[in-house]
Amino acid sequence: MALDYARQTGSPTMLALALGNAADSQLRKGDFQKARALSEEALAMALATEDLNSETLARLNIGMAKIGLKLIEEGKREAIAAIGVDEAQGQLAQAADGWLELAKQLERFGDLPGAVLAYHHYRGLSDRVLRDGSRKAVLETQARFDNEIQAKQIEALNQNNQLKAEQVRTGDLRLKLWAALGACVVLSGILMALAYQRIRKTNQALALSNAALKSQGERDPLTGLANRRHFQSAIKRLADQGKFMGSVFLIDIDHFKRINDGFGHAAGDMVLVELAARLRAVVRDEDLVVRWGGEEFLIVVDGRQVAPAALLAQRLLDSIAQSPVHYGEVKIAVTASIGFANFPLAPHGVALTWERAIGLVDVVMYMAKAHGRNRAFGIASMDAKDAAEVQFLADRLEVAWRDGRVSLQALQGSLKAEEGGA
Repeated sequence: MALDYARQTGSPTMLALALGNAADSQLRKGDFQKARALSEEALAMALATEDLNSETLARLNIGMAKIGLKLIEEGKREAIAAIGVDEAQGQLAQAADGWLELAKQLERFGDLPGAVLAYHHYRGLSDRVLRDGSRKAVLETQARFDNEIQAKQIEALNQNNQLKAEQVRTGDLRLKLWAALGACVVLSGILMALAYQRIRKTNQALALSNAALKSQGERDPLTGLANRRHFQSAIKRLADQGKFMGSVFLIDIDHFKRINDGFGHAAGDMVLVELAARLRAVVRDEDLVVRWGGEEFLIVVDGRQVAPAALLAQRLLDSIAQSPVHYGEVKIAVTASIGFANFPLAPHGVALTWERAIGLVDVVMYMAKAHGRNRAFGIASMDAKDAAEVQFLADRLEVAWRDGRVSLQALQGSLKAEEGGA
C-alpha cells in the first residue's frame, strides 16, 4: 500500500524511498529476484533526483540480492562500493551496519572468508564510532567533575573566610577583655580547635567525593564491571615499555539482537548482568574483567601468573552456558563466541602493543562466530618473527590457518546449550 501511495504522489524521492523499503522486505522474505528488480527501479529514481542516500541504499540492496541469487562476487563488489560511499560521507555508523549486513549475507550463502573480512571491517568501524562516543562521554564527565571540584573549592573558601572572621572577633574580644586574659586564651584555643576540626572534615569530604567520582567514572553502571577508561589505566601494569604480556579473552554473546528483539531490552540487560557475574566467578580477583561495549566483554590475565589459556577459555564457555538466564517466568539460554591468545606470541616470542593484541584476538573471535558460534578459537602459535608479520597473517588468518602458518586451538561449547538457545 505504501508503494502504491508513493507512485500516486508522483514524487521520485518518495518513490525511491518506498522502493528501497519494499526491497528490504523482499530480502528478508528471501525473494531475491523481486528484491533486485525493486532495487534497480529505486536506483533509477535516485539517480534521476540525485538522491545519494537512496542511491546508496539501492546499490547495497542490489548487492545483497545478487548474493542471494548466487552471484556472490558480483554482489559483494556492488555492496562494498555502496558501503564505501557511506564511509566517504563520514556516515560511519551506517557504514558499519552495511558491513554487518554483508557479513551475515555472505555467511548465510557460504562465503566464510568474505564473511570474516566483512565482520573485521564492521568491528573496525564500530570501534571508531564507539571511541568517538566514549571520547565525548569522557569530556562531559570531566566537565562535570571540574564543576564539582570548583564548587568544593568555593565551599572551602567560604569556610576559610568564616574562620578568619572568627579569628577577627576573637582578637576584638581579647582587647576588650584584657582583664580576663586567661579566659580569652582558653576561648581562643577552643575556637581554633573547632576551626581545625571543621577544616579537617571538609578535607575528608573532598577526598571522599573525589574517590567516588573516580570510581563512578571507571565502572559500567549496568554490570558494575570496569569500563574502557579503567582498562586504559590498569593495562599499563601489564605492558613493559609498551609491549603487552598476558592472556586476552574477547567474549561476544551469540545472537544478542534476537534476545533484545524477542524478549525486550530489559531482558537483554538482565542477560548482560548475569553474564558479567558468571565471568567474574570464573576468574581470579586480580584478573581484569571489562565490559568492552554492547554485548562484548574483555578479560585480561597477567602473563606472569597464568594458567593455560585454553583451560580458562573452556571454563568460560561452560560457565556462560551452564544454565538459562531467568527473566520473570522466561528462561533464556545463552551462549557466546570467544577469541583468546597468550602474549608474547609463540614460538618466536613476538611482543605486541595491547592495542594490536586485542585487535588480533578480535579477528580470532569472529572466526569462532563464522565457524558456528558457541565455541572458542585461540592462537597457539604464529609463524611470525615481528609485529609486521603478525599483522600480515592476521589480515588473512583463515588462509594462514589452512596453510599451517598459524596454529589454532578450537574449543566447543555445550551442544545442549545450542539446542535451547534463545
